[in-house]
Amino acid sequence: LRVVYKFLRVLRDAPRNNVCELKSFGLTDFPSLWDFQESSWFHWMPTLNLKDNAITSAPGEIVKMSGLTQLYLDDNKFASLPINICFLSNLTDLQLNNNEITVLPYTVSEFQALTLLGLATNKFDRIPEELTHIRTLEQLVMDDNSIVEVPETITRLANLKVFSLSLN
Repeated sequence: LRVVYKFLRVLRDAPRNNVCELKSFGLTDFPSLWDFQESSWFHWMPTLNLKDNAITSAPGEIVKMSGLTQLYLDDNKFASLPINICFLSNLTDLQLNNNEITVLPYTVSEFQALTLLGLATNKFDRIPEELTHIRTLEQLVMDDNSIVEVPETITRLANLKVFSLSLN
């Protein structure tokens, strides 16, 4: 009951704070925000923070959050990047640090505005070729994986300013 109250309070305060802050809620599934699609804040909410839960996937309805620019999914249980997240056309900052991701879907090329991607502390043994198709990428953090080689194709990322591979 306490978690439900906290969840409802976050949703009540989301429009005022410009963020839906659901960090450390103990969630095992993506929250049912879709029940709030008719609310004006649902479409323009810029930040969704779901850090430190146990979420493994994202529902297709997430693409309806068209105003989303920052999505924090660190410290969850994702084994791969959910395909539908790649279709968030205004997303600029995606954080998936400390999950269990080993591969990326081919749909990462659909990112139109992504400038910052955090993939540190996952299970990558190589830099996914698919990343080289995100032309807007300026910062790529893949620290603490098991990467031993940087592919030549990384030079396709002409806008890349920060490329971090420490602890690999």
